[in-house]
Amino acid sequence: MTARLDALRARLAERLLVTSLVNIEYLTGFASSNAALLVEPRGEARLFTDFRYILDAEQVPGVKAELAKRSLMWDLGEKLEGRIAFEADALPH
Repeated sequence: MTARLDALRARLAERLLVTSLVNIEYLTGFASSNAALLVEPRGEARLFTDFRYILDAEQVPGVKAELAKRSLMWDLGEKLEGRIAFEADALPH
């Protein structure tokens, strides 16, 4: 799965927040009902999830798992800053 994430990273011009659970699973192999993936163009990928999935997220190669509140999008709104691209069809805006 790391190859898919690396291929995405190579094509990015700015940070991307992936919120579609199908796309997160495709990129990382991580299946969850509550997750978000922040991919840096030339840096790390951070996988946010709540307490129910954090132990599994820590086992995903190529990402840094970070504990988030169960109200994930609200929590990320407080944690993340700056310009971030996102999946417009998967995240209300």
